[in-house]
Amino acid sequence: MTRFQALAIHTERIHDPLVWRRLRFILNALGRKGSHATLFVYPFRAIVEGKSHIALNRIEQVRSAGHEIAQHTHFYKGQFIDKPNKVTDLSQENISNCLRRDHQWLSRICLPRGFTSGAWIVPPDLYPTLVELEFDYDCSARLLGWKKLDHPHILRLSKPEIRRFKQGELLLIPTTHGLKDALFYFRSGDLQIGLNNFCYRLVYFHDYDLLRWEAYFAALALVLVGGAWKTCGELADILKGGCLE
Repeated sequence: MTRFQALAIHTERIHDPLVWRRLRFILNALGRKGSHATLFVYPFRAIVEGKSHIALNRIEQVRSAGHEIAQHTHFYKGQFIDKPNKVTDLSQENISNCLRRDHQWLSRICLPRGFTSGAWIVPPDLYPTLVELEFDYDCSARLLGWKKLDHPHILRLSKPEIRRFKQGELLLIPTTHGLKDALFYFRSGDLQIGLNNFCYRLVYFHDYDLLRWEAYFAALALVLVGGAWKTCGELADILKGGCLE
């Protein structure tokens, strides 16, 4: 069976100097192995903190090194994005506004193909809007059997699937591992999705997780000893190329 693994980094604090230093080290280690990651970028925090230009410059550097830039959006109300004041607003209007705001910002660098929703929330109005914005794939679903989250809008799938809407279609690729899970199951076949003599793992972590030494060393170990890594976009192309059942 052919095995693939993809690395997704939920990128929310790339404008922070220490986050950037550690993230760049991880990405450079990947690059030396001929591998690349997908950075799912949430730009609004940098915008609110007045550091949009810093984030933009660093994301351009990452993309020029061959890593994929995708979109990550939280659906908070207004500009309150931290506890205790942040409030999630899943109204159709707010979902559309947040998606289009972040998409417009990222479009200054590239047109993102992929998306992952903040907090893994998949409200009913999300996917039709993603299709309208011409996204190709989504990694917001979590693999069935992975640890549970207590939210009514969490989507769990046992395998990738294509969903069709009036505006087009969207490939849903379940995320299979967090950083700790990936290291724990590194030598086992658990939490892998098999499709037509093909299986994959999709591992994620947040860029700000790297501020904790244990997470930083775990990410580095995963990159250095974990074999070759693909971007989520490359994984999407493989799936669309005939691996879906």
